[in-house]
Amino acid sequence: MKFKILAFIYTLMLSILDLLLLLIIIIIYNIYSYDKYVIKKDYNKKFKFNNLNYHYYPFYLRPITIFNSSSNCISILDKFNISSNDSFLDIGSGDGYILLYVNKKYNFKSIYGVEIDEKIYNQSLYNINLINTNKIKVYNKDATKFKIPNDVNYIYLFNPFAKVFYKKKIDNDELEKYNNIVSNIKKSYKENPRKITIIFTNIRSNSDKDNEILKLFSKNFKIIEENKLFMNIVLKINYAIFVLN
Repeated sequence: MKFKILAFIYTLMLSILDLLLLLIIIIIYNIYSYDKYVIKKDYNKKFKFNNLNYHYYPFYLRPITIFNSSSNCISILDKFNISSNDSFLDIGSGDGYILLYVNKKYNFKSIYGVEIDEKIYNQSLYNINLINTNKIKVYNKDATKFKIPNDVNYIYLFNPFAKVFYKKKIDNDELEKYNNIVSNIKKSYKENPRKITIIFTNIRSNSDKDNEILKLFSKNFKIIEENKLFMNIVLKINYAIFVLN
């Protein structure tokens, strides 16, 4: 009898944990979906976004992986006085959600995105073409080899090269890509000296327990802020803001 009671309690606990996990997945999915619902409503356009369809990550990990930006992330730009003289670059611009959001909310002169995945790039191109603008330009290129336009003075990253989020140590290939990004930023600055602000969200990711990315950027740029950002009631991430001038 005692064994049956213990077995029942154990089964009940597993069921509760399963329900909690399902609830978390639903909340996270709805947060991402809501952001994109709002942008569709704001523009009154039927954009095609890439909800959870990222083939880089196993299907079972996608619902619990923070693999793209939300309006909470990009709202860090509220800290700055954006003017029509400023230009913005999203490294790893995905389906174009951030580009569309930035275009709607901030007064940038030019908005650039670079995305290596051709399929996702084509989605972003479709979305941007729907609003018929010359302000946003997207490139289907490897960001590590991308020549940063000389008018860009705001650069945004959200772990564009992260491969496997459940590993604890960043691999050398990923770190080398960030090294290349740093070199590209410095080269662009050398060609046209100006103040460049770099916003890096999720910079202390679970896949980089030794904070190699943060160390790399702090070594090459002046860090002016590091803080936590609440994505939603479940998730929070670190971000850092750097400047080069």
